[in-house]
Amino acid sequence: MFFDGGEFWGRDPKYGLEQSPGGLRLVKIGLMSHFEAVFFDMETGNQKTLALARKYPKRFLPIAVINPFHYEVGSGYLASLKRQGFRGFSFLSHYQYWKLNQYVVSALTSEFSRLGLPVQIGVASVEELALAVQVFKESRVPVLIRWVRGGGYNVLADEIAIAKNHPHFFFDVGNLVSLYSIRHLAEAIGSERLYFGTNAPLVYDSSTRLLVAQAGLSREDYENITYKTLSKVFGLSKKALPAGSGLFTKEELAVVDAHLRRPKIDPHWHLGGWDVIEPGKNFASFKKIIDECHYEAVVVSSILALNYDLQAGNRNVESLLKKDKRIYGYIVVDPMRVKDSLAGIEKYVKNKRFVGLKTIQDYYKIGLDDPRYREILKAAERHQLPVLAHRAGLAKAAATHPKIFFIAAHCTFENFTEFINVPNVTLDISASYAHRGETNLAGIVERVGKERVLYSSDGPLIAPYWTIGKIVGSAFDEATLSCLYYENARRIFTRLARKA
Repeated sequence: MFFDGGEFWGRDPKYGLEQSPGGLRLVKIGLMSHFEAVFFDMETGNQKTLALARKYPKRFLPIAVINPFHYEVGSGYLASLKRQGFRGFSFLSHYQYWKLNQYVVSALTSEFSRLGLPVQIGVASVEELALAVQVFKESRVPVLIRWVRGGGYNVLADEIAIAKNHPHFFFDVGNLVSLYSIRHLAEAIGSERLYFGTNAPLVYDSSTRLLVAQAGLSREDYENITYKTLSKVFGLSKKALPAGSGLFTKEELAVVDAHLRRPKIDPHWHLGGWDVIEPGKNFASFKKIIDECHYEAVVVSSILALNYDLQAGNRNVESLLKKDKRIYGYIVVDPMRVKDSLAGIEKYVKNKRFVGLKTIQDYYKIGLDDPRYREILKAAERHQLPVLAHRAGLAKAAATHPKIFFIAAHCTFENFTEFINVPNVTLDISASYAHRGETNLAGIVERVGKERVLYSSDGPLIAPYWTIGKIVGSAFDEATLSCLYYENARRIFTRLARKA
């Protein structure tokens, strides 16, 4: 049992995602809002939230959605919500059509302070986070930052700065996708300032829960994040606290454990860092992941080679390969340095531990079909090396080179359709967000077949548990899981060593 800092019930009209009270079995206590309050009418939706909380008083705390477009300052609506039993107020502009810098939002802050109830603000970017601080920095009530979208690999610096300057702010860790970033934030600002929300059913909540469960937290930090922080913010008595802080039921834990123990090939990992706070980019963390996630192979490219120094980065990968026989390498290529790229291919292809090519073509504001890639792709075809790249121009390049296996990075249900009829393109499903409608792994597999989808993490910028959680939440059959986790990569990367 745990305290969920943000979930919904009812039906999301945009994607058809739905959650009924009977399906809300994961939590002892949760902050609950009704979809109708978000997408149609805050007043009627809030009343449905209140009715649910009264029906299940030990499971849900009602939090009222406030749409500034629908609020008249001085009307007394907020005070009436408090009298009815609402325990806080929620702003969810990401799902609506208003902005945090509207004047009416600032006007509401004094009413919130007078009523003394916590305010939760849904944000989807560091820019929205900064606006939230500007508006609520003088507030006299707890302000709960709730992330309603992933992509939290670049928010640590902001949250640490805010926490040190504004002690009434609390932070949802459900978007901190980088390896061990939750633990880093707990150590930097104190876990008593942290909580998490699943955003179920909009998000693969198994991703969020697995991320927290595998964060490497101390017992105290784990308990604060999973239930104690919110229990204190909302003034719950000890009798009302969850009986335990387990993030999964016994049955769910068996499923998650089975996924973690499956043999895996991860075709998307990086050496080095992206010049953001990345607590898990050292080799010790990498080795721990290889063991815990049962990687039989992981294919690594150098960020230094991708972003700055081609030769030095590829040499660093060559050295890394000597540290663990399960680690393999990509030869990074650069369309602005074609001669050096071709020389690198001819040099490193002699090492059988290099198994493919890697490039980020949109870094150069071109597509993979650009003429500057022509000779590089001919070399890939000549040496039978798969190519991992972003999506720009990849479909055209793959059609031109049908003998090369291409891996399209970061595919979701909203961006993969150009590859449906290009059979030599396989889809890498690493992504920093986990919205069910946008991601929809089951929908992707249905459209292109289980043989063309690859488990991938984009680690350590994104922890493997994030992608594993999406697969857990997709409830695939055994044959599909084998393809995603292992068989497809084994077929594509022909240079991977075979098990004895």
